[in-house]
Amino acid sequence: MSITIEVDEGILREAEDASHIHDHADLIQRALKTFALRQKAQRHLASLGGTMPDLELPPRQRQDTTLP
Repeated sequence: MSITIEVDEGILREAEDASHIHDHADLIQRALKTFALRQKAQRHLASLGGTMPDLELPPRQRQDTTLP
C-alpha cells in the first residue's frame, strides 16, 4: 500500500537519530507498529484496573546497602 504523508523534518531527523533507521518507509512502519502495540498494552492495563484493590504496594525508597 502506498500513502503520502507530510512529516516535520525535525521530528523525522530526531527519530532517525534515535533509532538509527534511515529508510523513511521502514521508520514510519516501525513507528506505527510500536504505537499500535503501546495502545494495546494501555488498554490491557486499563482493563486490569481495580481488580486487586487490596494489593499492598512495595516501599518506594531503596534500603541503604552501603557497607560499614
